[in-house]
Amino acid sequence: VLVGAGTTVPAWLYAVAIAAAVAGTRVGTRLLDRLADGLFRKVSGWIILAIGGTCVAQGVRMIL
Repeated sequence: VLVGAGTTVPAWLYAVAIAAAVAGTRVGTRLLDRLADGLFRKVSGWIILAIGGTCVAQGVRMIL
């Protein structure tokens, strides 16, 4: 959103993006510390498959 904006982006939006990045990093680190490696690999594999499937479905839909 920030990169593709044709107009000037308000400063508060940058502050929100920075805060979200910091909060996401902290939450993600704590989550990874508590998650077993095997479970992480299994869950992340399913998430990546879902994202990839969604992208393929959108591409097919745009072609048709």
